[in-house]
Amino acid sequence: MSNSNPPPWNPKLRSSEGKDLIFDPVREKYVVRTPEEDVRQWFIHYLHTRLGYPLKCMGVERQITYNRMNKRFDILIFGNTGQPVCLIECKRPNVPLDQSTIDQVSTYNFGLKVPYLCLVNGVEMVVCELDLEKNGYRFLEEMPPYQSINN
Repeated sequence: MSNSNPPPWNPKLRSSEGKDLIFDPVREKYVVRTPEEDVRQWFIHYLHTRLGYPLKCMGVERQITYNRMNKRFDILIFGNTGQPVCLIECKRPNVPLDQSTIDQVSTYNFGLKVPYLCLVNGVEMVVCELDLEKNGYRFLEEMPPYQSINN
């Protein structure tokens, strides 16, 4: 993964009614703990503590409609003016970040038209900067800090 030396992470965990739960600081509640949720919560922590992404500028597990189908994105980053600037798709650590996962997050972006896309599985990360006017993109070596994508 890029942005070397990820910060230490000590998630808030608890059990309730036989289910393991993990605290989501964006939604401000405990949610069912799954391998994908662990990646999502780790990445939220990473974005916030290492790269300066404010928690209040993140949307988590919200529904979008594309081609009359309801889909749920993992993390959407909003700029200071409220415009979406980065769409993040989280996968379990054993899910490869291949063309099908890139296609998934790209499909979600048809309606949003954000300039940055990110895929992460806790082991590897793929980040793209899109040029929406030229319908092009370039891969980045690492996730940019919040200040640099919030212009």
